[in-house]
Amino acid sequence: CGDMLARKVWTRSEETCWQRAEVTFGEGEKLTLYVEETDEVIQDVAASELCEIDPTHDADLKDIVTMNNLHEAPILHLLHRRLGEQQIYTWAGDDVLLSINPYHHVPLYGLEALAHAAEAKSDADEPHIYTLARRAHRDLLSSSQSHSIVISGESVRRMSFTPVGA
Repeated sequence: CGDMLARKVWTRSEETCWQRAEVTFGEGEKLTLYVEETDEVIQDVAASELCEIDPTHDADLKDIVTMNNLHEAPILHLLHRRLGEQQIYTWAGDDVLLSINPYHHVPLYGLEALAHAAEAKSDADEPHIYTLARRAHRDLLSSSQSHSIVISGESVRRMSFTPVGA
């Protein structure tokens, strides 16, 4: 465990699912962690229960698959950060668009957003339902194969929706 000293890691949290910590001591297979956010010391944590923090875990990524050391903790951290910035859409590869319900109005739709998506020159655009629709339409026109779009999710009390036509 000596090589883990001073490393930044993700560790489980009852309040937030995962939290950041720094390894401050290691003896055998058990480590001692310091959680700066809560000023808490956690003892006797097994190294196997941790995930090392990679610099890409703090990057503002538009596509989750570009993250190194892909793990539940940094994925949730990225989605939470993007939600706080009113960016409810995140790519998960070329064909999968994740959407987080903000439970309030987010001004991401309308004619201006639709025009912006229609005028985009590349597929490296901001994640958005309009971009996904543009990609699907382009692929449908350029191939003779059948296509499908799967929309899956849950809406609590019908508070969320994604406009499918504008």
